[in-house]
Amino acid sequence: MKNIYLTSTFTNPWNVEFNPKIGKALEDRGIICYLPHRDTDQKSGGGGIFTSDIQGIENSSIIVAVALNESPNWGAELGYAYAMKKPILALTDKTHAIPLICNGMVTKVLQVENLDLIEDYADLLSEEIKKLIA
Repeated sequence: MKNIYLTSTFTNPWNVEFNPKIGKALEDRGIICYLPHRDTDQKSGGGGIFTSDIQGIENSSIIVAVALNESPNWGAELGYAYAMKKPILALTDKTHAIPLICNGMVTKVLQVENLDLIEDYADLLSEEIKKLIA
């Protein structure tokens, strides 16, 4: 069982660069992560990716949703996790509004000054994750 499943878009270059950085920061703090960009075979085709990602969500204690440049897949993953009654922690900056329906599914929102300054909030994020896992 993983502690978290990280949902974030793969369609925006910022997210593609950010996702492994936030994953490493959390793993450095003892959080066991399912990172789809790393743990799902992205060359396995639509059915393989779908199955792997669904299993990743099912086998994680909570979902951490990077709320910036959201995609339809991001919303679908939140919806699936919400239906499973999994806690969802949304990570965003103070200037971004989470889409309305998705915001209603989120258990906790952690707003930070600047998402790129991971070291400024990584300990707080890790603490919030641990609270939701407990």
